Amino acid sequence: MVNFEQNNSKYMKLENFLLSFRNSIGSQLFRSYLDKDGSDVLKDGDLSCAYYISSMLLLHGLIDRPHFTVEGTLFSMTNAGWHQIKTPKIGSIVVWGSVHQNGADHKHLGIYIGEQQAISNRSSLGMPGEHPLHYSGLDKAGLKKKAPVLAIYWHSALGKLE
Repeated sequence: MVNFEQNNSKYMKLENFLLSFRNSIGSQLFRSYLDKDGSDVLKDGDLSCAYYISSMLLLHGLIDRPHFTVEGTLFSMTNAGWHQIKTPKIGSIVVWGSVHQNGADHKHLGIYIGEQQAISNRSSLGMPGEHPLHYSGLDKAGLKKKAPVLAIYWHSALGKLE
C-alpha cells in the first residue's frame, strides 16, 4: 500500500484525490466486470458504485483491493484506517441508505466534493457522475424517494478534521 506520509503535503494529496474523481466522470472503465462464467457482475454499470469507489481508493493506496459490494468496501475501508465522521468534509466517502432501483434495493457509495455535491456511479448512466448529496431513487412503489445518508467516512491521510 502507498504510504501517504512519504508523499507531498496533505493538501496536494487531497487535491490529487479529488482530481482523480472529477476526471473519472463519464468514464466507462467501471461499467463491466466479467466473472469466470462470462457474466457481467456489474450489470453494465447498474451495480458499479462499490467497484468504482473501491478502485479509486486502491489507486490512492487507501484500501487493499477493489470490491463489488458496499459491505466489502466498508470492511476494507475500516481495516485501512477510515473512520466515521458526523459532517461531510470534501473528500469524505458517503454511504447512502437503500433506494429501490432497477428491481432491487441497494445501498450506495460516493465521494463528497463540497457545496452539497457528490460523485458516484450513476446507475441511470452506467458511469460516474456528479449529483446532489441528497440524491433520489425510486421506492418499491415506483415513487421518487430521497436516499438517506447512513454514514460518512474520513481517512487521516487526506488531512486533519477541523
